[in-house]
Amino acid sequence: MLVRLVTGCSWEDAERLCDRKVSDTAVRSRRDEWVEAGVFEAMMDEALGAYETTVLGHVRRHGVPKRDRRRSDKTTSAPPPI
Repeated sequence: MLVRLVTGCSWEDAERLCDRKVSDTAVRSRRDEWVEAGVFEAMMDEALGAYETTVLGHVRRHGVPKRDRRRSDKTTSAPPPI
């Protein structure tokens, strides 16, 4: 399931990428069980909580980094690391 989430590939391709150690139908069935049990919802809640604690907590403590005015307005770059 993780291969499919990371790569976005089809279920059949995920089975092939995992050397056919588990069938795509078995993984789909397990996914359905996990959806029914709320596993993915719980994972999302945990991920959002961690994001709020780390990233938003950093922004609340230190503010948003100011733009480097020495750079040209036409220059684009990646945001500074947090």
